[in-house]
Amino acid sequence: IDELESLIQSLKADQDKAQGNGKLLLDVFENDVFPKLDKFVSGEMVKIPFGFSKLDDSTNGGMALGELVVLGAKPKSGKSVMAINIADNVAYQQIGTYVCSREMLNYENGFRLLAKFSSKYSINNFRSGMYEYVADSLKEDAKYLAERPLILDDKTKTVKDAKKEINRFRDLGVDIKLAVFDYAQLMRGENVRGKNKADIIEEIIYDLKDLATELEIAVLVNSQFNNDGIKATKPTMADFHGSSAISKAANIVLIWTLEDEISSISGGRNGELWIEAGRSVAYDKFY
Repeated sequence: IDELESLIQSLKADQDKAQGNGKLLLDVFENDVFPKLDKFVSGEMVKIPFGFSKLDDSTNGGMALGELVVLGAKPKSGKSVMAINIADNVAYQQIGTYVCSREMLNYENGFRLLAKFSSKYSINNFRSGMYEYVADSLKEDAKYLAERPLILDDKTKTVKDAKKEINRFRDLGVDIKLAVFDYAQLMRGENVRGKNKADIIEEIIYDLKDLATELEIAVLVNSQFNNDGIKATKPTMADFHGSSAISKAANIVLIWTLEDEISSISGGRNGELWIEAGRSVAYDKFY
């Protein structure tokens, strides 16, 4: 099957070379611009809201189909929680969402989703010694939560295999519009022999961008900072692993930081999120 897929891609590449990729402006208007305008008029989905009002407002509605969004953060700063929250916000709107998690196992993300849905229980309740009535209450809540078109996948390792999974669920009737990857540095590259880590990560970023455009979905990927970014008080684009590819391929780059000290008011650590790169916005910093 892999050999046949490779042959098909080779034949397609030859066909593309013969046909060319450029388009006359007239063709761009008729085939690309006008259909989007018609979708605006009909109310059909063009952008997917993050589910956080300030972030949605500042990005003029959220993530556009075909876009790559990168969320950068330091290790152990809650980027996985942020990603699963965005995925859940989207699935809550009955928008098909696929989560490829190389960081958290499915049951861990399941715990987090239940803790978010069942606000009377925190993630700290998910441990040995749980009362039976708590487990029963969570199972009841899970019945409602499971109605959301949210797919969790902790086994897929490459972008190529993730594409197969997305298409498989589409064939089963789940119209996936958002794919979330947690996180880029844990994904496996294709044909990695002789390549260094930076080259592999950059290739993965470009593959994710291709995934977004080819399937016409929004792709959100978590990315970890390099050593300079980990030490920095306010990390920048240059502090990403794979920063060169991210600067070229990403449509929106978000950066998330988390304070070390626990807030006496909230009982948790305060975070700060801002748009490091992307569309022009009126404001770009959120707490």
